[in-house]
Amino acid sequence: DGAAPLGLRIAALREARKALEGPMAAMLYAFVAGRLEERTHELFKAGAPEALARKVSFLWVTESIPDMMSVAAETGGDLVKAARAFFAVSDAFRVARINEAARAISTADYYDGLALARGLETIGAARRGIAVAALAGHGEAADPVAAWLEAGGTRVARTRERLQALTEGGELTVSRLTVAAGLMSDLG
Repeated sequence: DGAAPLGLRIAALREARKALEGPMAAMLYAFVAGRLEERTHELFKAGAPEALARKVSFLWVTESIPDMMSVAAETGGDLVKAARAFFAVSDAFRVARINEAARAISTADYYDGLALARGLETIGAARRGIAVAALAGHGEAADPVAAWLEAGGTRVARTRERLQALTEGGELTVSRLTVAAGLMSDLG
């Protein structure tokens, strides 16, 4: 809650992290798990102890906990269920790939930087919105996101195909990211 005092928000974030740290590792999909292993190995090769390398690498995943908390708050408070949905949406729409490619974009000017940041914010909001919609509409299903994707039919399938083409059809640019953000936003 943005109106809550900072101390309460920090305490809530700590509690959420404590609740999710164990279960999150089992929720990771192949792309993210592979990237975590690569980052852990790089840090270990650079001289970090293995346990520290794993912990530092995992920060990339834990940065999404506030988004998962938001999804949980909008759908009844089950944090683990919200995290599962969040990861499932991320996998279905290739969000980690998009975010990783976006970090590599070199912007030409201030406005390209603003467009890049806005595109990433839009994708993040759409990811949260889709997770909320999946849990709200299909929360009793074994896999609410899969049920939401199926219920979306050709519209959702076509969007996923377009996102794949945008993210795998060459280097991600600010304009491609903006289009990807718009496609996801239309669904969320």
